Formats: sequence, C-alpha cells, structure tokens
Amino acid sequence: MPEPCRTPRPFGQCTQTQFSVGRAHPILEVRYNCAMQRKVFWLTFTALGIVADLILPFWWALGASIPVGMLAWWIAYRSDWF
Repeated sequence: MPEPCRTPRPFGQCTQTQFSVGRAHPILEVRYNCAMQRKVFWLTFTALGIVADLILPFWWALGASIPVGMLAWWIAYRSDWF
C-alpha cells in the first residue's frame, strides 16, 4: 500500500475509495500516489528550470521560476495525466 499523504490534499487527492464490481466485498483502491506526485512535481520543476536557465538570461530565468513552479504543480497534482 502506498505511503499516506503527509499533508491533507484538497479536492479528494490521495484518497482511498471503495467500490465493488460484481464482488461481495468492496475493493479498496488508492486513487493517487502521493510519492509519485512529488516525484513528477520535482522532475518537471527541475527540467523546466534547466530549460529556462539555458534559454533565458539570469534574472529572467530567476523570475521564470514562479510560473515554472505553478506549471509543475498543475502537471503533477491537477492534470490527472497519470
């Protein structure tokens, strides 16, 4: 079973749901894996940050870290891509 979330997540993330599909006992399914979400966030943030560092001048790349962080957060936690 994946590790539980260390902090509560809004909108039902990292929750467990019960459902039964033709079975007498409900199946407990973990819908989100918090450890994987953290990995995807940091991987995306690092990759986009490196691209910004290579393409933009120093101060622009430093300022671009806020939108990069917001985009990485959306990809990891809100997009439901994985």
